[in-house]
Amino acid sequence: GRTVAVLESVVVRPDQQGKGLGRTLMEHAGQQGTGAGVYKLMLSSNLRRTEAHAFYERIGFEKHGHSFYKDA
Repeated sequence: GRTVAVLESVVVRPDQQGKGLGRTLMEHAGQQGTGAGVYKLMLSSNLRRTEAHAFYERIGFEKHGHSFYKDA
């Protein structure tokens, strides 16, 4: 029942990748979450996005379970 933050649709244009923008965006999201009292940041990513997964792990995210969804 504790508050979590869900990060969705965070994208850095390919020509801007590798410049620290993604890290800055994710740090800002974390700071906003902390300010709002969340205890955990969550995101999901397509299994094919292995480079994105490596990025998330470099900035401190850990793989955890599977993500499921259903359109309303």
